[in-house]
Amino acid sequence: MPVLITALSLHDKSCLDKGGLHDYLQWRAGLSATHWENLLETRLRRQTVTTKTRAERLAEEANIAREIDAMNVPVLEKERLFRERTGKSIGAYYRRLKNGHLAN
Repeated sequence: MPVLITALSLHDKSCLDKGGLHDYLQWRAGLSATHWENLLETRLRRQTVTTKTRAERLAEEANIAREIDAMNVPVLEKERLFRERTGKSIGAYYRRLKNGHLAN
């Protein structure tokens, strides 16, 4: 196992949790024709995160707020749904409803 840890030091060690260990063990057992490092690189490339601009995030949150606001559910449920879907506060919900057109 130290070989794996040493080799992973060149990569993101969190890949152990994302299948890197499985790839290594599969390769070591002779069950994969592809070298485990190539499999790991492929996993890392697929996990590339693209960050949204502030304007894009606000527009997305405004769309979510409008979608929830149109639902025929009690206000407390609307607020709960917004918090659940965005992780944002109740105040943010009402700001997105009020200023949502500015973000688009």
